[in-house]
Amino acid sequence: MTPDHLLPESDERRGPWPAAPGGMDRALPFGMALATLVWMTAFTARLPDLPLASPILLALLIAIMAAGAALIGWISGSITLSTSSLLVAGLVNCLLVGSAVHSRAAATPEVARVTLSDWAWIPGSLIAATTVGVVFGAIGAFARRSLSGSRPTPPAAGERSQATLGAVILGATLCLMSVGGLVTSLEVGLAVPDWPTSYGYNMFLFPFTKMVGGIYYEHAHRLIGSLVGLQTLTLCIWLWIRPPRLGTSIALQSGRCPRCRYSIRGLTMRRCPECGFAWREQNERPGRAARFLSRWPQVVQRFPMSVLGSLVLLLVVLQGVLGGQRVTMVNAYGHAAADVLAVVHACAAQLFLLAAGMLTFFLFRLSRRADEGAAARGAGAVLPSPAIRLAAVRIGLALVALSFCQTVFGAITRHFGFDWALLVHVFGALAVVAAALVLASVVMMHSDSRRARLGAGALIASVAAQVLLGAVTWWMTTRLDRLDQVLDLRVAAIVSSHVVLGAMIVLLAWLMTLMIGAAPSAMRAGSKAAAETPDRTSPRAVPGGAS
Repeated sequence: MTPDHLLPESDERRGPWPAAPGGMDRALPFGMALATLVWMTAFTARLPDLPLASPILLALLIAIMAAGAALIGWISGSITLSTSSLLVAGLVNCLLVGSAVHSRAAATPEVARVTLSDWAWIPGSLIAATTVGVVFGAIGAFARRSLSGSRPTPPAAGERSQATLGAVILGATLCLMSVGGLVTSLEVGLAVPDWPTSYGYNMFLFPFTKMVGGIYYEHAHRLIGSLVGLQTLTLCIWLWIRPPRLGTSIALQSGRCPRCRYSIRGLTMRRCPECGFAWREQNERPGRAARFLSRWPQVVQRFPMSVLGSLVLLLVVLQGVLGGQRVTMVNAYGHAAADVLAVVHACAAQLFLLAAGMLTFFLFRLSRRADEGAAARGAGAVLPSPAIRLAAVRIGLALVALSFCQTVFGAITRHFGFDWALLVHVFGALAVVAAALVLASVVMMHSDSRRARLGAGALIASVAAQVLLGAVTWWMTTRLDRLDQVLDLRVAAIVSSHVVLGAMIVLLAWLMTLMIGAAPSAMRAGSKAAAETPDRTSPRAVPGGAS
């Protein structure tokens, strides 16, 4: 029997769980991302002021699906993965088949009559999506193999796929907030007077032909919100079915040393006998995290990511209920109460974005722990001392709080038009700029992490663009008020961009704060590295030996 340390280099890496049959766990994030792109493209192409002909729109959507399948085949080299991803996207897109069928059917103004043959669109669309996935996935895979001469490595499953789905949820949430900004700017939030139905129709059976004027924006906002809810529900169920494991070292998950790939299967010692790398101190769950989790119930200690996913799901459900109650409250309490609930609805959207961002951050962090060599590369924002890191965390938290307050006062200004709220919003922008400059300066001067420095640069660029957009928004809205004109789609798009970029700044500041707070300081890492200098003069340890 060949000893473990003599196993060939091509031995497969073992993760904490086996991959799902057919790579469906890897297909979920790709399919959800494609579905989000298709829905947003369809929304943009059918805007009332910029309508696109139906045949051209259908060809555009098919081209997007084909390009996505080819890209997945190029990245992974797997036709099965591209087919599964297109099948997931096709299943999600089936939510819109009911509206298309009711649009085609001959119907009375009250109830649409749909024949059984009309529902053949559902299996037909799934077959078409599968065919596109097979054909264009094969094209992408063969093109990559012919150009590079080698088969690409498929994306990792497990926590990395869960983290990717979390990133897809963040992108879909920003898209949803952009549509919500258009709804508020165009003042069409009450264009559909009932909820959860739309003029008596089920939300997913409302005919596209009736989506005209303000109804188009409001109903599209509801549909995209349901897409975000579906993605969040999928991730929550996934986290409970396959919860990420905390406290498992990289070496024990992979069976090889993260630094030199020496096989450590069968060794009881926690130091690599080849290069001297010790993984117990750096790669297992930190002591402060264990102490924090020990204060919570047993279910939180065992499944912290699953519980956090349930909290994110609860927030998105609450957000949907708030949006619906804003519509139904008008008849009972008037427009003033509905506007108050609209402000709460806008702030709850930001809270959901922050919670989803935190969940995605920790899932990516766990996936990097499960990747070989992640510890050797160094992940996270590494600062030179605990004191500087603590100061940077405090500045980051202050920046998150200031940016969130900007969201609150911006929503009050948009819905109520109070001058004092606008004044606070303007001076608050100065405080946000100052805090962002200080945080970015600390990271740029003291951090050697490329990831942290890129985040700092993105933060400064976003804040500068936000200040410019804010000035343009104030000038255009003031000019329209002076001329007694309403906002058109172009002005509403600029105002909505200002809202979405503000949400991105809050999210980016929050992620940078988490990155700085979760990463070990360079001082402690340096002391450990000095203690873990490889001793290549010592003989190799025998498998099964003591540490």
